[in-house]
Amino acid sequence: MELDALIGLVYMRGLMCANFTDVTQLWSVHYSPLFGATMSQNRFEFLLSHLRLDNKATRDTNRDKFSAARELLTLFNIQCAKTMQTGPYMAFDETLFPNRGANYGFRTFMSSKPWKYGILYRSLNDSEVAYTYLVHVCAGKPKGIAD
Repeated sequence: MELDALIGLVYMRGLMCANFTDVTQLWSVHYSPLFGATMSQNRFEFLLSHLRLDNKATRDTNRDKFSAARELLTLFNIQCAKTMQTGPYMAFDETLFPNRGANYGFRTFMSSKPWKYGILYRSLNDSEVAYTYLVHVCAGKPKGIAD
């Protein structure tokens, strides 16, 4: 239940266009009271800093580099598809979420983007209501796939 609340707050942060806003401001009176009503700021920061989706003991070495979080993303996509029926106009979007500091194998470099390094994901969105229908993280080819 706490993980669901954390994911909900992270998603709400994105909906509010507050991805690059300092976390302390999210719990102030200038933002939605939803953050403070859901959990404390310290608990939110603790969960984000300690959340790990990878277990080296059970890791499947033949899958892609994003496989540790793929199940969570699949559940997200299922919920988005259940919640919404698409309209006649859809948009395909490619976004590079900026991140230089993390040590992960699917960091992408794109010289055409304002932020050059990050996580590349593609999404299918409804053009009329700006709702995400499907998201795919570009994590490279799975091991063992020939060119």
